[in-house]
Amino acid sequence: MGDVMLKQYVKTQLEAIIVHVKLDIQEMELVVRVMFYFICYIVFKFNHFIQLFLDVDECELDNHNCDINAICTNAIGSFDCSCNIGYSGIGTNCKGVLF
Repeated sequence: MGDVMLKQYVKTQLEAIIVHVKLDIQEMELVVRVMFYFICYIVFKFNHFIQLFLDVDECELDNHNCDINAICTNAIGSFDCSCNIGYSGIGTNCKGVLF
């Protein structure tokens, strides 16, 4: 009877260890997942921060292809052109509109 009780005790202890190891692995996976999302968030924010401070204002430097009858609006990493009131087109080619 002693051997049976010892085997049962060992089996119970091993099962408890396995449960703890599985929980530890799940907790580690969760920590790694949270760290991954945090790092991605930081990289995204840092990239946006760098773009804001290194952005070239093509409109101010007159380094754009907007039509003479259009307004140039700076955007991070780019620019937009829109035709003035009384003109229509895509901003790089504006034509006068007859009223």
